[in-house]
Amino acid sequence: MGDHIDFFVSADGTPGDDVMDTAWLDPEVHVGRLYADLSGGVQPPRPTYVTTNVDRVADEVRDALASVGPDQLAELGTRWATSDELHAGGVSEAEATAVLHDLVGLCVSARDAGLGLYVART
Repeated sequence: MGDHIDFFVSADGTPGDDVMDTAWLDPEVHVGRLYADLSGGVQPPRPTYVTTNVDRVADEVRDALASVGPDQLAELGTRWATSDELHAGGVSEAEATAVLHDLVGLCVSARDAGLGLYVART
């Protein structure tokens, strides 16, 4: 679906140990769709430019995803998998739910540590 994309937790945009690799999870398109779903249709703020290949995901987006409870993952994953963006890319419900689980965990780690959620495109 696009570039290789890493989501990671950081204080300054430098990747550390808490990294999630993905080949298809776009921070604006796919994560934006999740945020809109969680916020009643409100469009997310755009990620903030840090360097040529690194952007910081808005804290509002990080916090919304961090608030997803374990009991909500399956239902949200199913809705997300059937969205036009994921369905067109051939992402299965199981894959969407697994990626959502990992992304929520990363957001919880970032929020709880008072750090940012960043994305690097390679």
